[in-house]
Amino acid sequence: MKTIRDHLLAILNAEEDTGSRIHRLQQAAKRYGARLFPELLGILTSLELEEQEALRHWEGIVGAWQGLEQQLGRDISLQTAVCDYFSTNSGPLKAPKIIDTGLYETTMQNAYLDKLTGLYNRRFIDEVMGRELALAKRHASELSLLFFDIDNFKEINDTYGHGVGDLYLQLVADIISNTKRMEDIACRYGGEEMLLILPSASGQDALNLGRRILKRVEKAALNYLGHRISTTISAGLATYPRYGETADELLQSCDAALYRAKGSGKNTIAYATIDKRRGLRVDVSLPVMVRRFGFDGEQDISAFGQDISLSGFSFQTDTRLPMGSFVEVLFPLPEQDALTLIGEIVRVDDSIPRSVKGASMHHPSFQGLDVGAELCFKRMDKLCQRAITSYIVEHGRQ
Repeated sequence: MKTIRDHLLAILNAEEDTGSRIHRLQQAAKRYGARLFPELLGILTSLELEEQEALRHWEGIVGAWQGLEQQLGRDISLQTAVCDYFSTNSGPLKAPKIIDTGLYETTMQNAYLDKLTGLYNRRFIDEVMGRELALAKRHASELSLLFFDIDNFKEINDTYGHGVGDLYLQLVADIISNTKRMEDIACRYGGEEMLLILPSASGQDALNLGRRILKRVEKAALNYLGHRISTTISAGLATYPRYGETADELLQSCDAALYRAKGSGKNTIAYATIDKRRGLRVDVSLPVMVRRFGFDGEQDISAFGQDISLSGFSFQTDTRLPMGSFVEVLFPLPEQDALTLIGEIVRVDDSIPRSVKGASMHHPSFQGLDVGAELCFKRMDKLCQRAITSYIVEHGRQ
């Protein structure tokens, strides 16, 4: 949609007579089709109209312009024709207000653009998603979302400062903007999360584009005071209507897929699942040992498992582990050798222990364990994946 809007603004702001301007607009309509007219009327009037209604009003505006030119015998501006049409005809614009197009666009950019990255902001996402979903439904086409998150971004901020973190955000935003298709809409969702809206794109189309973006980010680096700063990004992928028919459903599906991508090793893209959950989690009631990663000399921390999936693991402990810290978990699966898994603490909850399958809150293993924690797996080899998958299949409940 940004391509159409830029093309229309170039025509509307050109220094030429109104007849030439209208002719160029009609030529643009042949190129873009009926989807041009809602954008055109949006620029001229700020109205949000359906394609056929916008086309009807545009034809009325052109007719008003022709009538005024014949009566007055001089060039009549397009804006004058717009005001005359809506002032003399019953329509959605009851009290037109004149504003300079350039000033209006600057105001709109300030309202809808993220100042740091130059991408569209969260406010714009909320508005454009409804419009794009309506178009996808009307034309029975697909619409895909890619939800990106920068891997290990906290480490960049902690090591080099938030100013350098901002520079890296700009680097990733530029890569996404320069790799996407012209019709795609790139947005900053919040923090280090970015969203790419892909109209009329299948899941495979989105996957191919997402992989190109991931490869370019992996190869890119920010040079700062002699340091080469680089990392990767992960992404969740969801497509309308298979994985959601509303904006909220699609975004939830993307978020769940992104969570799985992070848990499977990062620098990858995960598809949404039909049930839109972050991954099948099954209850466990096993004692585990936790150790801060890289601190071999420290005493192990006793803990008791709650639930597990291929993405992460929840447990109770008597020690409050710092958010973002990396830990090793010695996980004794029944009838198998114990697994050592590495993960990042993504949730800490000082609360009364939750009950879990196979163990009550009065179980001896729970005594004194008043801190809930959840980690997202960062490293898992194929042997561990197979072992946990077998456990989930055996104990899981759909």
